[in-house]
Amino acid sequence: MKSKSVIETIILCVLAFLVIFNSEKSKAGAINAIGLCRDIIIPSLLPIIIISNSITISKCSLVIEKLFGSLISKIFHLPKSAATPIILGAIGGYPTGAILTKELFESGCIEQEDAKRIMRFNINPGIAFTITAIGSVYLKSIKLGFIIYLICTISSFIAGAAEGIFYKNKKYYYKADTQRLDLSYAVVRSVEVATKSILIMCVYIILFSAILNIFDIKKEYIPLFEITSGIFGYGKAIPLEYLCFFLSFSGICIHLQINAITRAFDMKYYDLFLSRVIAASISYFLGKIYTLLCPQEAEVFSNISNAIPKASSVNYGLSLVLLFGCIIIILDLKNKKSKLI
Repeated sequence: MKSKSVIETIILCVLAFLVIFNSEKSKAGAINAIGLCRDIIIPSLLPIIIISNSITISKCSLVIEKLFGSLISKIFHLPKSAATPIILGAIGGYPTGAILTKELFESGCIEQEDAKRIMRFNINPGIAFTITAIGSVYLKSIKLGFIIYLICTISSFIAGAAEGIFYKNKKYYYKADTQRLDLSYAVVRSVEVATKSILIMCVYIILFSAILNIFDIKKEYIPLFEITSGIFGYGKAIPLEYLCFFLSFSGICIHLQINAITRAFDMKYYDLFLSRVIAASISYFLGKIYTLLCPQEAEVFSNISNAIPKASSVNYGLSLVLLFGCIIIILDLKNKKSKLI
C-alpha cells in the first residue's frame, strides 16, 4: 500500500470525524458559503464563462486571434491562438482561463507545454468579480476595484512575459482548427461546460467553508484557503496590498479546482502553486507602491486602523500555505518516483 494513499485516507477520515462532531459549526459555514455562491459567484461568473467559452470554441475566436494574436505572441512568445484564452481569461477570471486553455489544448490549437505556460499566469480575478463584488460591494468603490483588477492582471502578465523570454527563439506554426463550431452550437456546449464548472466551484467553496469554520482560524488566514468567504467574511476592509496578494494567490480552494482542469495537459500542482506565489508577491509589491504613491486612496478603507493584519501575521499564514504546498509536492514527487521504480 502506498504511503500517499494511507496519508490521504487518514486526512479524510479525520475531516469526516471533525465535520460530524462539529456539525453546527460546519453547517453554519456551509450555509454562509451557499449565500456567497448565490449572491456573488453565480451571477458574476456564470454569464461570463458561457460567453467566453462560446467565443473560444466558435469561429469568433478567429477575430480575437486577428486582433490580439501578434501582440500576445510578441509579449509572451506563445502561438497566436493563445490570444483567446489569455484575453478572455483575464476578463472572466478564475477558472475561466483554465477552462478556455483546456478547450484550446483539446482542439489541437496549442501544445502541452504551451498550455502549461499559459496556466502559470492566466489565473486572475476577473472584471466581474473584482470590480462588481470586491470594488462595488466590498469596498464601496468601483474605482478601487478597477485598480485592484489592473494590479492583479499586470502582475500575472509580468510573470508570463518574464518566462516568455526563455522561449523567444521558439518558432510557432499556425494550426488550422477544423473543430471550431458555429456560434449556435458553441453556445449550447458552453452552457453545459459553464454550468458544470460553476457547480464544481460552488461545491468547493461550500466544502472549504464548512471545514474552515470548524477550526478557530484567524480571519486574516482564511483568504489563503478560500478567497470568497475569506474576504467577505473578514468583517472589516483589508488593506489594498493584501487584497491584491490574496486575489492573485487565489486560495487553495481555487487551486484544487484549476488543478482538476489542468491535469488534462499534465500540469502538476507544485507548478501551479509556485506560479501563484510569484504572481501574488508581485501583486503585493505593486499594491504597496500604489498605496505609497496615492495615500488618499487608502483613506477609502475607513475604520481599518485596528483591523489591518500585521505583516507578520500574514507571513505566518503564508508560511502555513507554503508548508501545505510543500507537503503536496513531496507526496506528488514521491508517488511519481514510485511509479518509475
